[in-house]
Amino acid sequence: MAGAALSLTGFCGINALRQLFRGPRWMLLGALALVGVYALVSSATGKFHLGFTGQPIAHTDHLWNALGMTLVGLTGCLAGGCPVRQVVMAGEGNGDAFVTCMGLVVGGALAHNLALVSSAEGSTPGGRIAVLVGLAFAIVYGLASVARVRQPAA
Repeated sequence: MAGAALSLTGFCGINALRQLFRGPRWMLLGALALVGVYALVSSATGKFHLGFTGQPIAHTDHLWNALGMTLVGLTGCLAGGCPVRQVVMAGEGNGDAFVTCMGLVVGGALAHNLALVSSAEGSTPGGRIAVLVGLAFAIVYGLASVARVRQPAA
């Protein structure tokens, strides 16, 4: 049911965030409603804990939280949609989205097997390096893509 709703609306977290700056704001309102309903359900079940402290598997290293989520957002923009949107598009038969989803699965497996993932104790040194390398790669790839689009046709 959720997949059908996401498919019908074309919902994407990246597009919702972009609507802060331009375009119609219906997807942004949908994202805010999603967060609000989640907060209400979490509160009703006694599972709501505001902030990073007291969360399962969450750490309070705010810099690395922000940099890691920056990497997720940037790569989502480069891939044409957030991870949720990629899963929905893969379910619709989009081959590029399927490859992106497989990359998420393989990347997650590698991160766990190479001990790059963070824990409640904080971010790992290897994870920090991986985030910085990922950001550098994504920025270079994005700039190269922009340069390629701006080149005049011969």
